Order: sequence, then structure tokens, then C-alpha cells
Amino acid sequence: MYKVTVALLATLAVAAALHIPNVRTGATDNVHISGQDVAQRQKVVLQLLRNVGQKNMYPELVALAQNWNPMQIADRYANQYVVKNFVNMWQQGTLPRGEIFHVYNDSQLKEVVALFDLFYFAKDFETFIKTAAWARDNVNESQFAYAFSVAVVHRDDCAGLVLPPLYEVAPQLYLNSGDIMEFMSAKMQGQINYVKMTNWTGGEIINPEQLLGYFTEDVGVNAYHAYAHLYMPFWLNCEKYGITTCQMRGEAFYYYYQQILARYNLQRMANY
Repeated sequence: MYKVTVALLATLAVAAALHIPNVRTGATDNVHISGQDVAQRQKVVLQLLRNVGQKNMYPELVALAQNWNPMQIADRYANQYVVKNFVNMWQQGTLPRGEIFHVYNDSQLKEVVALFDLFYFAKDFETFIKTAAWARDNVNESQFAYAFSVAVVHRDDCAGLVLPPLYEVAPQLYLNSGDIMEFMSAKMQGQINYVKMTNWTGGEIINPEQLLGYFTEDVGVNAYHAYAHLYMPFWLNCEKYGITTCQMRGEAFYYYYQQILARYNLQRMANY
């Protein structure tokens, strides 16, 4: 039996002062950000990722989106080519909202990388957030959540900020529809801290692989796997983005999968 609890886990990494490296060069700017400012940045990140399938519910972010058009202010981005590239894709038509996004679809990957470039090469945090507020309601919600999350973990001025649990951003990817409907019903009835007991191996076993459901369907394991792809996306070109921490990234990625596969095979031997 595994407990699946859907609750907001937001850890604010607040320090008395924070030294922010330059997002384009890796150099250190003479800019100090107070702990209060870091907390405010964390709040905005969480707001942008809340209910991404719906229109933005925060008036201040809606106002930012209405008054911002990245296509008209290319000088606010360190690499102006990425603006032109995104504009070209946008004019040709990108994946509509409500459609399923898959990172291994070549055309959809090009679109999401173009969006990530727009986020990553924003010259400052203000430009980054205004661009994100605009994109949140104008591009496919899954593409936005993915590109924005990768940008948060790679932009130097987002150091210390924490992403919300991925199973809260997109619970449909981690829970079955029956569980989600049960949570919705509990919320409408005013129940607080509702806990759902799930038995992944309690049904009829048709295939022996189903015996491993407690591992393969585990919310934490699948979220960990998704986080690994946010921190080490296969398409990320370290030279293009000026990232200096890519030494042995391929080896680390291979080792990660080797360990996951070893655990999976161990569970198979324990159950067969």
C-alpha cells in the first residue's frame, strides 16, 4: 500500500543576501538580492505553474502578459536571433493549447527549444518573468511548463528557487483518472488533507510485469525520472548556452539509467 497525497510542497530558499551570476557569461554581477526578493521570485514561479491548463488567475501576471510582446523588443534578449527564430515558428503555427506535447516529437521539440531559448536568453529576471507570463496563456500549456521548468533550473538568477512537485503541475501524468476524480470530489465536498490509499498490485494479474506496479507506478520514482530530464535534457547544447558544468554529463546520464535499470531488474527477480 502506498499513500498518495496531493499537497503543495514549496521550500523557500531564502538567504539574507544572494550573489547572482550573470546568466549569459557566468560572471558575477555586482547585484545583491535580499531574501525578501528571493521569496517574491519563488512566489511568481509557483504562480506561473499553477493550473497551467487554465488561463492565468493572478491579475498582476495577466497585466504583465497583456503589456508584453517579446516580438517587438528583441533588445531585451542577449541573443536576438532566438527572438527571430521564435517569431518565425509562431507565425507559421505552433502546437495549439489543449493538445498533447511530446518531447520526442521532432517538430514539437523544435518549438519547445525555441521557447526555452526565449526564456534562457532574457537579459534579466524581469524580462524572463514577463516573457513567461506572456507565453503561459499564448502557447501550449505543456510546452510552456516544460520550457519554463528547464529555464528555472538553468538560469543563474533562479538559483535557490524550487519548482513545485511535478505531480502537482501535471497530476494526470502520475495518477490514474479514477484517483483524480476522487480527489476532485473530495475537494468539492470541502475535505481537507484528503488521503487516497492506492494498491498498484491489487488487481487481476494478467502479465507478470504487473507485479512490479508498486515500483513502476510509484509517483516519487516517476517524478525523480522527470526531474533528471529537466536537469539533463538530451537536447541541451552546453556550448550554445554557455554552460560550464557539463563535464561528464553523458556519463552521469548513463549512470543514472544504469542504476534505475538495476533496481528494476532487482524488483523483477524478487517477484518472479
